[in-house]
Amino acid sequence: MAIIAGSILLVFIFIGIFAEFIAPYSSGSRNKDYLQSPPMRIHNFDSDGKFHFQPFIYGWDNKRDPVTLKLRAIPDTSKIIPVHLFVKG
Repeated sequence: MAIIAGSILLVFIFIGIFAEFIAPYSSGSRNKDYLQSPPMRIHNFDSDGKFHFQPFIYGWDNKRDPVTLKLRAIPDTSKIIPVHLFVKG
């Protein structure tokens, strides 16, 4: 058990040392408009029922609920954002 736990610990230390290489994207490249949004659903059919071969997601509009003052993410069907699969990182 100690050998297994030690090897797992060594893997975590290795990942910590080479974190920039393993995850090459910096935290500054995030789109901060969507940090509090729920997970986005991938679509192939748009709101008019038209089929798209390339999957896409809808953009979000963040609106504040006037009663609870909570920020709500409402999908905007006019903004279609294509999802690119197997892209070069």
